[in-house]
Amino acid sequence: MPDDANNRIRMTTLNRPKKYFAYDDSTETNELYLVISRGEEQGNFLDEVDLFDVERESGSPLVDAEKFDGMFEEGIDDVYDEELTNPIKHYIKEMGGVALLTREGEKEIAIRIEEALEDIRAIILSSPLTVKELLKALPLLMASRLQVKDITSDVDEEEEVDSELEYQKTRVLRLLDGLKYQYAQIKKDDIGEDREACAAKIKAIISEISLSRLMTDRITFRMKRLVERIEKAEEELRKTQREDESERERHQLTLKRRLERIEAEAGVPSSELKVLLSRIEVAERQSVYAKNELIKANLRLVVSIAKKYINRGLSLLDLIQEGNIGLMKAVEKFEYRRGYKFSTYATWWIRQAITRAIADQARTIRIPVHMIETINKIVRISRELVQDLGREPFPDEIADRMGFSVDKVRKILRITKEPISLETPVSDDEDTHLSDLIEDKNTPVPQDSVIFRDLMEQLNKTLSTLTPKEERVIRMRFGIGEKYDHTLEEVGQVFEVTRERIRQIEAKALKKLRHPTRAKRLKCFADA
Repeated sequence: MPDDANNRIRMTTLNRPKKYFAYDDSTETNELYLVISRGEEQGNFLDEVDLFDVERESGSPLVDAEKFDGMFEEGIDDVYDEELTNPIKHYIKEMGGVALLTREGEKEIAIRIEEALEDIRAIILSSPLTVKELLKALPLLMASRLQVKDITSDVDEEEEVDSELEYQKTRVLRLLDGLKYQYAQIKKDDIGEDREACAAKIKAIISEISLSRLMTDRITFRMKRLVERIEKAEEELRKTQREDESERERHQLTLKRRLERIEAEAGVPSSELKVLLSRIEVAERQSVYAKNELIKANLRLVVSIAKKYINRGLSLLDLIQEGNIGLMKAVEKFEYRRGYKFSTYATWWIRQAITRAIADQARTIRIPVHMIETINKIVRISRELVQDLGREPFPDEIADRMGFSVDKVRKILRITKEPISLETPVSDDEDTHLSDLIEDKNTPVPQDSVIFRDLMEQLNKTLSTLTPKEERVIRMRFGIGEKYDHTLEEVGQVFEVTRERIRQIEAKALKKLRHPTRAKRLKCFADA
């Protein structure tokens, strides 16, 4: 079946003039599902065709949605005995219903995202709450309790260099000091006509800081909490209309003071704060909607890349999920002004997310990412040596090519071996497991057990021929029947005599044990 399905896939790649990806009499939807589902079992034969490339070059949808829906309703369970809720099946079905974007379409969506984010920044820039949040961050940044990338977006997360981070920290601290000074000036009562100029300087400083996404989210979250407190106070204020007059006036006064404190905290009247938050939420919805458009239009790119990493420790669904995370990061960081297509840019992020997930999750015992890179390099060089030598290379040959020591190469090669579960069945009936066939070195050999028991019997008989004191001294000195060997001092304390007296008793007892009549009982054990 895999070969047959593979041949049909090859046929469809040649069938590009059609208006959609060749779901004709030669290839049924059920078979495509089988091809993708069985890829985990059959290896990488799916790499024969790149579904995304086929669609991109043909300029038409991967799947004709109406025909696709009809095929899934007809007898899919008979072909692949699974429930209709199978996630891969439904995922492919939904994915096929979204058309690809042209370069102009990608640019149009990117512009919408950019405009929405600019609207959010402009709204936040005009809010006094932004100044307060930045001034709260100043002492935290000075004490290194907050990172500079949490405040400004000018730090490249992928290329964080100590010198660059230090420069950005110094720059942001200087700007925040200027912001603190201007904010103190604008709070003065006698500022007069300079108020507008001071406000303009504050906006310029905040704009130069270039707030990070984390900081804008923090300010937006703060606005939402303040609006919630305002709405709660206003609701309580409306409820006071049903109270007694004396109680109502007192309660209303308390609530009005609470609203005044919230407005002072926000720096703007409550009605204006609600309008600001409403505008931010509208811009956020526009941004999210545009991002979802771009993500959904490129889900097939994720599947196209993910299927190439089958049989590396993660299931196809997990690979697709990790690839989708990379796709979302690509959407966040895409810059359409650079001129390249989004799919070109997103491919790197998707592969990065998938390979990182494989490195972190595929193995029972996690291997660090830098070691994974070294292992991949050794595997690549081993393949080259196999082609050059016509045989598997020895560790010293790999070490010479890589410039590593032989011991280091051997250690890395040992790391590459996959652990095997002791519960792995070794027969079809699954009654026998691998652990049943491994020698337990802690279990004594029956022959040794018999010899040891006989030795103890003969030893006890031989020691019984000594006096009770001599037998006790020998047992304590050599740990026979004791937990450990005792020193002369310890034995002397037990018998309340000097260590010299114990040494004499021991020497006399050993002399008796060396007598041929006693020694012959134990000689055979010494010879064995």
